[in-house]
Amino acid sequence: MDYLKIIYDFGGAAVDNDIKHFEKEFCRYFSDIQFRMGIYDKAKKEMDIHLASEFNVFEYINPNENGLSDIFADLLDPKGKHGQKDMFLKSFLNIIKQPPKISLMNCKIIREDTTNYIRNNLRRIDITLNFEDGFMIGIENKPWDTEQDNQLQDYQEHLRKKHGENWCLVYVSGDGSEPVSIRKKLKEQLAETGKLVVLSYEDGVIKWLTECYKECKAERVRIFIQDFIKYIEENFENVSECMEGTD
Repeated sequence: MDYLKIIYDFGGAAVDNDIKHFEKEFCRYFSDIQFRMGIYDKAKKEMDIHLASEFNVFEYINPNENGLSDIFADLLDPKGKHGQKDMFLKSFLNIIKQPPKISLMNCKIIREDTTNYIRNNLRRIDITLNFEDGFMIGIENKPWDTEQDNQLQDYQEHLRKKHGENWCLVYVSGDGSEPVSIRKKLKEQLAETGKLVVLSYEDGVIKWLTECYKECKAERVRIFIQDFIKYIEENFENVSECMEGTD
């Protein structure tokens, strides 16, 4: 019995020493992290006098669906105030695999384009790109909400009646989910022929904006695009979970 007590006491003392050593190293580790974070915070405050790394104009304007569509339309406009001519439009066409075949400078951008070629003529396509050769791209922007009943079904019917086979419909969704307001078989056919393209904010839109940022020559516009990318990264990273929670 005495031997067991000696072994137990010895083992307990060893465990106590291990725990004390661990606690000491643990405190030292986090003390070092705290010290380094202090240096980082101090350096960041000094650099932010010149860089303002956390400033983002989108925190103030906080655009809704229409606001985001306005930004897209302005960037896509080859005669827009950004001054970059058709650079942003050309990048977008490459993203959706519709490489330009003609000059893009006379492309006409229309917001809220009415569907006046079908019976339901009160619908409005968020953005349309109208090219000189008669080709047309319709863009439906759905960052958060889902479509209305038969919305894209009506859009493709309008585009087909107005432009024959000379069109493309781009559906931009917050999480990259496919449209639900169009018959499944038709949706698959349009996707296979390149007439329906689905883009997510987190992937497709950021990819496009990144290309715009790289090519842009105007520093003011570059800063705006950089802020826009950051806004999307912060607001659309987990958008699918947010949308599921609203069902």
